[in-house]
Amino acid sequence: MKLSKIYTALFLTMPAIAMADDTPTTLNEISVVALRDASTYAKEANKTVVLDNNQIQVAQASSVAQALKNVPNMSIEGGDRAINQKPDIRGLTGNRVAQVIDGVKQNFELKNRGSYFLPMSMVQSVEVIKGPASTLWGNGALGGVVAMRTPTALDLLDDGQDFGAKVNQGYHSANQLSETSAMVYAANDNFDALLGGFYNHANNLRLGDGQHLPNSGYIQKGGLAKLGWQIDDANRVTVSHRLVRISQTSPNDNNLLNGKLAQDTPVGTKGLTFKQFMELAHGARNGLHMVNYKYSPLSHQTITDQNTTLDYAFDPESKYIDSHVTLYRNHTVEREHWLVDNVNDKTKYVTNGFNIRNSSDFDWLYLTYGVDFAHNKINTVREKNVNVFESKYRPSGYNGKSDNTGVFLQGYVPLFNKSLVLSPGIRYDHYRTKAEGHFQSVTILPSKSMRPIPQIIPEDKLNDPKLTDHHYSPSFAVTWKPAEFFTLGIKYNEAFRAPSLQESFANGYLFGIKLDPISMQNGIKQQMINGMLQGMIQGMKKQGVPAAQAEKIAQSRLPQLTAQVNKILEHHPKVDAYPAQLYPNVHLKPEIARNKEIDANFHFQDVFTSGDKWDWSAAFFRNDIKNMIEPHLSFGEQMAVAEYVNLPKARITGFEVGTHYRNDYVGLGVSYGQMYGKVTETDHNNLFLKSVNVGDPLDNIPANKLSVSADYYFIPNVFNVGTIVTYHRNQNRVSSTYERNWGDGTPFKHYTLTEIHTTYAPKDGTLKDLRIDFSIDNLFDQSYRPAFSLMNGAGRNFKLNIGYKF
Repeated sequence: MKLSKIYTALFLTMPAIAMADDTPTTLNEISVVALRDASTYAKEANKTVVLDNNQIQVAQASSVAQALKNVPNMSIEGGDRAINQKPDIRGLTGNRVAQVIDGVKQNFELKNRGSYFLPMSMVQSVEVIKGPASTLWGNGALGGVVAMRTPTALDLLDDGQDFGAKVNQGYHSANQLSETSAMVYAANDNFDALLGGFYNHANNLRLGDGQHLPNSGYIQKGGLAKLGWQIDDANRVTVSHRLVRISQTSPNDNNLLNGKLAQDTPVGTKGLTFKQFMELAHGARNGLHMVNYKYSPLSHQTITDQNTTLDYAFDPESKYIDSHVTLYRNHTVEREHWLVDNVNDKTKYVTNGFNIRNSSDFDWLYLTYGVDFAHNKINTVREKNVNVFESKYRPSGYNGKSDNTGVFLQGYVPLFNKSLVLSPGIRYDHYRTKAEGHFQSVTILPSKSMRPIPQIIPEDKLNDPKLTDHHYSPSFAVTWKPAEFFTLGIKYNEAFRAPSLQESFANGYLFGIKLDPISMQNGIKQQMINGMLQGMIQGMKKQGVPAAQAEKIAQSRLPQLTAQVNKILEHHPKVDAYPAQLYPNVHLKPEIARNKEIDANFHFQDVFTSGDKWDWSAAFFRNDIKNMIEPHLSFGEQMAVAEYVNLPKARITGFEVGTHYRNDYVGLGVSYGQMYGKVTETDHNNLFLKSVNVGDPLDNIPANKLSVSADYYFIPNVFNVGTIVTYHRNQNRVSSTYERNWGDGTPFKHYTLTEIHTTYAPKDGTLKDLRIDFSIDNLFDQSYRPAFSLMNGAGRNFKLNIGYKF
């Protein structure tokens, strides 16, 4: 089987499938998908992490976030439901991290739901850019990029082999997870094809405290098909289709510990009494959120995620042309059936797009440049049942679409025999977002009003609202390599994220707390009477009436006041709920991140023995974020109001260090990462930001983390055992709002997790096609809670995977 020049350029520069590097912190691989070119200039100018297929198999992770959890300043966001997990890069996650699969951005995002649907059995490699990367990827890459590549037949075939098959069976004891996958593949001089499928089934996850995470089981199934046509040495066409279907029954908010089936709040069938409500409203106002949101209605959720991609590569005998043209369609549908009230939701998110890029080498200047376009469309259905409490107070449906166009240019200027490289870059993005249809008006009550006073959203927020803006994302890096073993880099990167369709157009109710209408009516009545009495007494005192006499006169008029209040309340609807109204914000500004970073890397060889390697790396960064988009609540006497708003300025500062040593028999690694996030500017004129002050900690910043790894290779590249010990410090830096909503003092304590693993993968003999991976996560069954998670972490987990190639 002949390997073309295009294939060699695309794939042989990818991380090798070898047992040489079992830690993801090594930096001696070249990242192709994430950096959009295979040049060493790109690799040295960016802080990258690469997981090759061997490292993925050793980890036996249930999600890409789990596979990256030991990387400095990276963590898992979304709790312990694998389907909901997302990687956190330097304190940013979700739609602030660009997710890329086979060179195509994935744009689906739904609040409190997962978006990384591809199982690890279908992932050949994972590449990460740490820090803003909008120059390359445009909208959304504030925290960085997580790029995955799926396998091709050429990845899996051995030398001289034209046809093959691969089967894998895995098992995790903590949730009885069964992971089954199979692939068949073939190739000749002109064509290569792969067909793969998977089926994963899990039950409820056992936690470190011995309890089971309720409603955490899931089924994940689907397949992957790829066909490549090598037209000649310069031209290649690849077409692929990917399908993933996931079903689970879990809380509507996947981040929460438990779901509820009852049609009322956990505090009682009649709801909160007036006294209970007032204690919460005045004593711990945000406690209203806590009472309702430590539980979430239980629902059956089904996700169908599909992608079709057509890629054309053109690489003639010219150093000025190395081109790719990619057409793609992402189609994701999330359906949900609420078990509480028997209503159905649907979210359909479709992206049609293309990207064109080319690299040119002029010797004195290396350029990568291109165009990206994506048309996104979202359609939602949110059924309501007015006869059921839970169904009355929930978001309304919305429809919208957006167009995103970007043009980018990344340059590398080598100087002084390539010992100094200047890397300027620029990107221009234009986006247009539009809601389709007419929003439902909402009722907003003044915070101290006891009677409903409607305030209708202005017409510009109701009739087909639009958002249009553009942004330039510059970057500049200086890479100095005074010696082969040392590289020093200084860089500035800017990134932006446009408001999402959900952030701009979601409306309706966020939640509702059930109240006892009789108790509330009596309480409101008494409160109004008391208010009138006090007003009367104060008025008489100002006129010189003695206090005792004023009180006596006021009490004598109590029957008249009571009759007056009764008459008022005759036409006042009984209060049976405390709702939180969510309304759209079509005036959101895009988030802008400006990152400053300095890093140093040392690469030593032949230090103690011939062929050994010893790497050191360190980086310090400061990421200033403007117009950070966050959901906020403002609590009033009769209802709360919720909206996505812009926090003027915030800052995330941190550093990370690591070292890794490897020879034929021993591998040792140590890494440490820490970050601090804080508010640097607020806006007290904004109703939703009145309680946010300069210097307040940013929430969702992971705890500082120290990792130590050791591996011993009894038979190099065949049989090894290893361990990873990770220490997570206390996380005391939480905002007062978060502590009122979810915490109780210091919420996140330190903990240490120990993992062990072993791999047996003979390279020859009768068992040369067999691979066995065994590992134990949380070896000592520690009970712990990761920072800002609303549930405890997984307990001891025995993991076994057996793979065989034919």
